[in-house]
Amino acid sequence: MSADQTIETHPLFLRALAVPAEKKKKKKKKRTANAEDTVGEPKWPENILAFDTESRITVDQSLTFGVWRRCKLTEGIYYIVEEGIFYADDLPAKELNVLKAYMETAISDVRSFPPRFPLYPRSKFMKKVFWPALKRDGAMVVGFNLGYDLTRIALKWKEGNKGEWSLILEKYADGNENCNYPRILITPIDSKKAIIKMWRPCTKKLKRRVPAHQWKNRGRGIHFLDLRTLLWALYNKSHSLRSACHNKRGPFKEQTLPQKDEHDPTGEVTPKEIEHCRQDVRCTVALLNACKQEFDRHSDIDLKPWDAYSAASMAKSHLKGLGIERPAVKFKMPDKKLAPWMQSYFGGRSECRIRHEVVPVVPVDFTSEYPSCCANLGLFKILTAKSLKFVDDTANVKQFLATITRDKCYERATWSNLNFVARVVPDGDVLPIRTVYDGQSQNIGNNYLHPNPVHPEPVYIAGPDLAAAVIQQPGRIPKIEQAFRIVPTGKQPGMRAVRLRGKVLIDPNDDSVDLFTKIIEERKRNKNDPDLYYWLKILANSIYGFFVELIAEHFEKPKKVTVFSGDQSFPDSSNVTRSGGSGSRPTSRLSSPVLEGFCSRCWKRKFRGPEARISTAIRIVWRLWRRTKVANCTSPERKASAF
Repeated sequence: MSADQTIETHPLFLRALAVPAEKKKKKKKKRTANAEDTVGEPKWPENILAFDTESRITVDQSLTFGVWRRCKLTEGIYYIVEEGIFYADDLPAKELNVLKAYMETAISDVRSFPPRFPLYPRSKFMKKVFWPALKRDGAMVVGFNLGYDLTRIALKWKEGNKGEWSLILEKYADGNENCNYPRILITPIDSKKAIIKMWRPCTKKLKRRVPAHQWKNRGRGIHFLDLRTLLWALYNKSHSLRSACHNKRGPFKEQTLPQKDEHDPTGEVTPKEIEHCRQDVRCTVALLNACKQEFDRHSDIDLKPWDAYSAASMAKSHLKGLGIERPAVKFKMPDKKLAPWMQSYFGGRSECRIRHEVVPVVPVDFTSEYPSCCANLGLFKILTAKSLKFVDDTANVKQFLATITRDKCYERATWSNLNFVARVVPDGDVLPIRTVYDGQSQNIGNNYLHPNPVHPEPVYIAGPDLAAAVIQQPGRIPKIEQAFRIVPTGKQPGMRAVRLRGKVLIDPNDDSVDLFTKIIEERKRNKNDPDLYYWLKILANSIYGFFVELIAEHFEKPKKVTVFSGDQSFPDSSNVTRSGGSGSRPTSRLSSPVLEGFCSRCWKRKFRGPEARISTAIRIVWRLWRRTKVANCTSPERKASAF
């Protein structure tokens, strides 16, 4: 180490697997409708209620009026059976008169005699339209950016048991909540999606009891479909109502959809605002039929449209359609076996160091990077295996690293040797390190890592990172103490063939078929079919999301957990734990850069590893950190990138 290098001390952050110390007690409780309740339900309900609202442009954005349409499914298409307008109960008389004057000359899109085009106050709309559609018809509520419209018709909201928005839709005259009517729960996920559920109808301890049989299927078949979310799941693109309906640049170019008006909201009730809202609902229903046509192309999957939240949801359903069991269910791996893989997991990252400057650039890209890596690493064999074994392969790994070169990485056979994790004592090797680089936030960077001379402490590194270390420093082989390899054995029974988007056949029972390779090849083969070509690209790059899906669970009081990382384990507690997504059991998963797709129920928190020293030459020196205790249990970042 040169004399001009300044040494700084940095903590290292390592991923950890956290297992609840106490098993959850099974107890009966009221639940919202979920995927388990929808088994046997048709993908598309017979009736839907589509609506859109207009609001003030002030801070409160309170309801002014809205337009609704009831539609019925006939020969695969939703046709309108009723149209109407509703308005806020406290709408000023002047604006109410504008609505009444409009209704005197307006013509409903429903042909009937005598003509029927109702105008209701919000309270009457809920009583005569909204609740009967849900209770009697089991209608699905449809909208574009539906969460916003539901909050406009809500009278009040409270925080739910799990931090969601709990919308109160009915009150008594004295202002108290009318519990005869269920609440609607909205759990925001991000800007493109939210989980919207209806709380089960309550029939106990009510001022006026409502028999449960008044609700069709006891209220279990009530669903909410936000077309913005469905479009995101189908096309992996964020759309506005205008862009989604655009007949030249939108996703449905072959269809002639009604176009959204060019309009700047005023927050007032005017004939122009009313026509604009009616047109929005026309667009919403037309867009629903277009999305239905596209969704029905995926005929071999058992996914309901209201459960499609992203492209990963589609990928998950196709793997389920193939009969491939989730790793958490199929592979029973001890937590201590998974801990080294968890510690070795580093999400990829890229960065831009020169911004807002005109400089020469060379565009670079990878062809199907995620599926190509999965195919070369042989991950589909692991997915379809009956069981897995962790085999000590230290001698072969050392020999492999001693002969690895950059040119050999272009040989496909080389990649099958990278699915291992090794316990390494760093000695100036260039390895990925997660630490605080700017004094504020955590990040990942490749650094020269050295051991502490007094207490050299090993760390688990995945095969691809070790191969990269050798390539960056030819002749320097990392000091490996032990290496483990994943070996799939047998073939999982019960798998079956499916057709992707109704066209591309995948049979997991055929040993010559690799899902990832097949998707890449079929994508190139179907360039003349732009819809299939683009969808295969989405599917290929989203399959890994099936395994890394994490759902955070928040608690008022910290929960006891046992933390596993590398060879260490210790008790701790946290207010937040993360479990795998729907359809999985809360069991441990495989996780590593090689098998990052298997990361499902890792407890993403700051696991403070050995303290590190970093120099101006980005040289990190380890010191022993005897007691690995964490005070701050927030989640470290998990970044994905093109590199």
